[in-house]
Amino acid sequence: MSAKNVKKFLDEVDKSPELQQKLKKLRANWVKLGKKHGYDFTIKELHAHVAARWGVKKPPEYDDPDTTCAA
Repeated sequence: MSAKNVKKFLDEVDKSPELQQKLKKLRANWVKLGKKHGYDFTIKELHAHVAARWGVKKPPEYDDPDTTCAA
């Protein structure tokens, strides 16, 4: 279930300039931001999907996994 959530969240990020800006500007924790938007997934699942989708090993603005999302 959570692998589907990370895919759906990344689909939403692809479509939403607002989410893209939040992730860049706030250096937000992607997992916590995903949860705020109703998507439950792990950091490991996120990394796997980001690598497959965008060809990077980590999200470009990814910070510490314990960082609080202020979005």
